[in-house]
Amino acid sequence: MQDNITVQAIDGYTAHLAKEERSRGTIEKYRRDLRRFARFLSGGALKKEMVLEYKAQLVRQYAAASVNSMLAAVNGFLRYAGRPDCCVRQLKIQRQAFCPADKELTRDEYARLVRTAQKQGDRRLCLVLQTICGTGIRVSELRYITAEAATGRGRRHL
Repeated sequence: MQDNITVQAIDGYTAHLAKEERSRGTIEKYRRDLRRFARFLSGGALKKEMVLEYKAQLVRQYAAASVNSMLAAVNGFLRYAGRPDCCVRQLKIQRQAFCPADKELTRDEYARLVRTAQKQGDRRLCLVLQTICGTGIRVSELRYITAEAATGRGRRHL
C-alpha cells in the first residue's frame, strides 16, 4: 500500500465491506470516517505516530464511544490495506450498570408524557411509553412485546 490514503483505496475498502454484507449505513459511516482521516493526513505519510495524533485530536472533540467508532473504521481500513502496524487501541469505556439519575424520568415527567400522548390521540405512543417505563426494557426490545407474548398464545414448548 501507498503511504497515503486515496479515494480509490477508500472505495476499494468500502467495496470489500459490501462483499462482507455490512449494512449500507455502516459502509457510509466508514467512508465518512475515512475521508475525515484522509483530510487529517492531508497527503502526509501514513505512520503510526500520525494515527496516534489523529486519535488524540478525536479525543479532544468527541465522546469516547464516537472516538471508538471512528477508530474502528480506521483500524479496519489499515488491516485491509496491509498496514496493521499502524492500528491503534480503542479507548476503554467503563460500562455503567445504571444510567445517571439526571437522565432518569421523574414520575411527573412520565405522567406528562403519557397524558400528552393521550391528548394527541397517539395510543401507540402511549402504550410504548407505558411498556418501556413499566418494564425497563430497551427500545430495541419493543418488537418482542406482542399481544401473543402478553397472553401466552402462540407459545412453543421446548
